[in-house]
Amino acid sequence: MRKLFCFLVTAVALLGAGGTRADIGPPVTVRILGEPRAAEPGVPFVGRLEITTGGRLVLDDLKFGGEGWDQLSLAVAPQVSVDKSRPLVLDFSVVTDDPGQWLELTCAVDGIPVVRHFDLSAATIAGLQTVGTTSSVTPTDDVMPLTDETRVSPQPAVSEPTAKREPGAGEKSRSIRVHGRFTYQRTDGWTIGADGVTVRVFDDNSPLGSTELAAVATNAQGWYDVTFTWNGGLFDSEPDLHLGFETSNTRVTVAAVGSVNPYIWKTATSWDYTGSDKDYGWLQPSDIN
Repeated sequence: MRKLFCFLVTAVALLGAGGTRADIGPPVTVRILGEPRAAEPGVPFVGRLEITTGGRLVLDDLKFGGEGWDQLSLAVAPQVSVDKSRPLVLDFSVVTDDPGQWLELTCAVDGIPVVRHFDLSAATIAGLQTVGTTSSVTPTDDVMPLTDETRVSPQPAVSEPTAKREPGAGEKSRSIRVHGRFTYQRTDGWTIGADGVTVRVFDDNSPLGSTELAAVATNAQGWYDVTFTWNGGLFDSEPDLHLGFETSNTRVTVAAVGSVNPYIWKTATSWDYTGSDKDYGWLQPSDIN
């Protein structure tokens, strides 16, 4: 986990006991820097705030608030200009008797009222470190057809380094196709495809970690389809396949308050997979929240 609290620029999904909140407004990103940590009742929460913008913007009357929260200090002038190339970093201190309430940061950006929310409850901060799981979904016929426009997918998010596999002998070298659909359920109960989710195919090398074999992004209806070459080695003749789904691509990242990392869900591992066409069917996050 990278050690940053974060609000993303124009569409931020913030999940907590109070439901989902989204902040939409000028291109302003707000992060609380440092180790993810929860607020404690009656104990001042001291930190550093980083504000970045998509262009040169003027911020007025920047202040913390929210039900049950008090601002103790915020080192900023009544009006401050922030440039795209120079993030603004501020020291601050706030306190509350109920960390379960949302901490709010308000200001006016070029005259437009803006609010950003932080969930610093112990439950939320603990949950940020947990990778989710997936569950199967029964396919239905209510999938909208793809058009030339919606068929296009973004590029998957850049891969992080993984353990390297030793070159194989090639006896079981073959192409393996992995495909399926990743969905989510809206609050009205309708299951729809998750657009632009990065899907990573891994070989599980427990207890030594996993090796990434391929990556692809879902299209507008959540479909993914990728083929890679498997070349087994002496101690790893067949792949132990599992997938990771993350809410990120080269254009967009969706993250919870408290992290710059995307949401991630993983499938169970198919040990010693001997086939060449792995259909995962329809999947969605096990925790509907």
